[in-house]
Amino acid sequence: TFEGRCHCPRCQVYMPPSSERIQVKGWRFESTSGPILNTRELEALTERLTKVCMVEGLPTVKALPDAIFGRNHLTLTHEATGLALHFDSEGAITHWARESAHKGSGGL
Repeated sequence: TFEGRCHCPRCQVYMPPSSERIQVKGWRFESTSGPILNTRELEALTERLTKVCMVEGLPTVKALPDAIFGRNHLTLTHEATGLALHFDSEGAITHWARESAHKGSGGL
């Protein structure tokens, strides 16, 4: 049930996303879809990614795409164990930066 705020700790702004939930064979799938990040949110994301890159010795973030759906999330939860897998755009970009640096695909 949507309560007027995204449950992801990265989202700091009120947003009215659409949210869906289904259960299949002991797994709960929850997705949230929201709008494209605004300029301020995109700048904050770039700043956070730059800090991660600096701390981990990765190539710095030069520029991100102008259109990032930063409030979209997918969470898969195993009901019996509570194990949860959470996917979002910031995590995906951070993972790409790490893999790109380690596998030599050109960095950011």
